[in-house]
Amino acid sequence: MPSFAEIASSLQGAIMLARRDTAGFACFTMTADGFWRSFLAVLLVAPLYLAVSSLGSDPGTTELPEGGRESPSVLVRLVVLTVEWLAYPAAMAFVTRLLGLQHNYVPYVIVYNWSSVLAMAAVTPPFLLNAAGIIDTRATVALFVVLSLLVIYYRWYIARTALATNGPTAAGIVAFDFVFSMFVGIGVERLLNPG
Repeated sequence: MPSFAEIASSLQGAIMLARRDTAGFACFTMTADGFWRSFLAVLLVAPLYLAVSSLGSDPGTTELPEGGRESPSVLVRLVVLTVEWLAYPAAMAFVTRLLGLQHNYVPYVIVYNWSSVLAMAAVTPPFLLNAAGIIDTRATVALFVVLSLLVIYYRWYIARTALATNGPTAAGIVAFDFVFSMFVGIGVERLLNPG
């Protein structure tokens, strides 16, 4: 289990990278133990993920609730999150090897996992504001799209710097992340919640 100091330092590093400050890499525990502990960042992501999905959207879409559409249970959503959380790093082990970037795989996954807390926190506010009646559905979707574009750029910057690769390759990795996670999420949800 990561210590409070490691959690705080890792989140500080994630914030620094969001500001394009590569000194943030020094805030992460870049060791084998740090790699495995970074997966526990899901404990910080899960409440935000559940809040967004229960307030009307899968974090990977802009779909808001429609009358009569039954949303997945909390258990199903947690299983989907867990499978996505583990499947993407596993897939990236093969992708980075294919691209000749395997030497930076561990740092990338460590930073990716901790930065997911910040990424999830960034797209949560529109749904909280909508639930509070402060903004309508149209404004919620518009704000979500803007924030999602910023998160995509953040993911691209992390891929480019953590993997020490070029812009187009980093863009391909971000696209792979989006498509892979979407298909895994849909597949697991349909498996657990058929019909």
